[in-house]
Amino acid sequence: AMAIIFAMQLSAQTTIVAGDSTSTNLSEYVPIYHCYEDSYMQMLYKAEELQAGGIQSISFYCTNGGFSNGTVKIYLHEVTNTSLSTIIPSTDYTEVYSGPMTNAPGWVTFNLSEVYAYTGGNLLVTVIRDGSDYDCGSVHYKTSPTSYTSVQGVYDDDVSYTVGSMPVGWNIYDFTSRPVMKMEMVELEGFCYRPSNLTVSEIDQSS
Repeated sequence: AMAIIFAMQLSAQTTIVAGDSTSTNLSEYVPIYHCYEDSYMQMLYKAEELQAGGIQSISFYCTNGGFSNGTVKIYLHEVTNTSLSTIIPSTDYTEVYSGPMTNAPGWVTFNLSEVYAYTGGNLLVTVIRDGSDYDCGSVHYKTSPTSYTSVQGVYDDDVSYTVGSMPVGWNIYDFTSRPVMKMEMVELEGFCYRPSNLTVSEIDQSS
């Protein structure tokens, strides 16, 4: 006889942090750039950093803030890319947040409009800011270095960026320092999770 006991991949609610939360690296460019009115930033998070499940909210760690202008849209999409050589425009992205932002020290949280069903691939996070004012150097977010190009983005004034077309503006190339991201996750009903922490007991040779 053989008994196998395993724990599911995700409990009722789990917090996932992608990146080094103790990092002292800072950036004013990502995830949202405020030195121009508008910005379009894409950030790649690999599957091994994450955990399949339903994403309820996304947070980025702000070290100093106060300037908050315009609206933000956030899109999620699972991709096969392991590095970003350019911005990836697509109409297949899922818009998960559209609304205001409040930059203040600590985790800046965006509660998603509905739970996003993340199935465990590499996750592309696109953040678009549509503003009417700018303030250089007043907002910084905690970032964590990666061994691959994990950020691509553009920024400019008086533009209206959309995910379905290649954006234009001042380009940012080859960013290998990416925002530390926290996600609040819930278990997806009907989703088959990979087992973890397997325990095998009571094994014998009987057939």
